Amino acid sequence: MIPTTLFYCCDSDLRTDIMRDIQGDVSHMPENELLNAIKRLAVKEESTLVHRLKMNRMVQSPATGIRTYQAALCQYKATCKEPGCVHVCDYSEEIIKDNLIRGIADPEILSDLLGDSKTDRTLDETVSFLV
Repeated sequence: MIPTTLFYCCDSDLRTDIMRDIQGDVSHMPENELLNAIKRLAVKEESTLVHRLKMNRMVQSPATGIRTYQAALCQYKATCKEPGCVHVCDYSEEIIKDNLIRGIADPEILSDLLGDSKTDRTLDETVSFLV
């Protein structure tokens, strides 16, 4: 009963696509298989590159808070290339910090940051300095 109810919760075009895809009786499908079919047909995943381009183009507009920079979807991570090594290096904060600084609209704030004696701030320290 659950798969049938789930199927009828879908929009009519998606139901048609599901029927073409599974070529069987929805009522006898396990719920998780139907959910996977729905996800495969209905959810379009955006490329990580799309998110990175969006973030790289961000510039702070007047009266916009500094915390509007969102980068969780950019996945700035690299896996070690040495044989047998599975270490993952996450360099998100460095990239986010660089983009944050590049996008600062107020020249006085940018000047204060660049002229400060502390040059090795973390992302959190940089945000704290800016707000």
